Amino acid sequence: MRKNLTPLDTLSVKSTSSPQQQQQHGDHFQHPTTTPTLKMPRSESQSFLNIADTSSGEVVSTNFNTQPFSDKAAWFIYILVLFLSYWALFLGCLIYSKAISYLNDSMINATIWTALNCLHSICTLILFHWKKGSPYDLSIHLQDQSKLTFWEQLDNQKQFTPTRKFMFAIPCVLLLLTSWHVGDSLALLFVNFVFTLIVVLAKLPSFHRRRLFGINE
Repeated sequence: MRKNLTPLDTLSVKSTSSPQQQQQHGDHFQHPTTTPTLKMPRSESQSFLNIADTSSGEVVSTNFNTQPFSDKAAWFIYILVLFLSYWALFLGCLIYSKAISYLNDSMINATIWTALNCLHSICTLILFHWKKGSPYDLSIHLQDQSKLTFWEQLDNQKQFTPTRKFMFAIPCVLLLLTSWHVGDSLALLFVNFVFTLIVVLAKLPSFHRRRLFGINE
């Protein structure tokens, strides 16, 4: 007859087994050396999406489209680009000095500052206030950015942040510098004022997510 084994008998059998037998049994039940990982399908754009858990368990996403501009280094690079752009325009005037020989030095300086101010207004209007969406896919289970401009996405749509104040002050300071170099030329003053006014109005909180006359909806 078959003898029923008690737990104590089982322990005694295990203890009496030889080391070779224990090793053979261990080979069949080896634990994996690597921890299993959960692989989820993702697109190339989602690889730039950073997700963090707060203490309250809330999932917070980082918009890599606007995050670099919150760094002080980005502010320095912004000013550096304006500085280099001014000298590029200045060197361009020196190279083509014969073509503008009819202008005096003060008028050449006023033209350079006007060109810098107008180019800055055009570039920021297109990049910050016209182009919508993000090159990184943030619309999956998160906030949809496809209908927001860069300026509207900045700082998670919060107003009066240090980054917004800095980027608002740049065109204003640039207009003051341009006006000082332009002097009494009312035509150039008017042109600079109009170009600056457009980008300044686009940065006001009252125009947040608003499209005048349905333009760029």
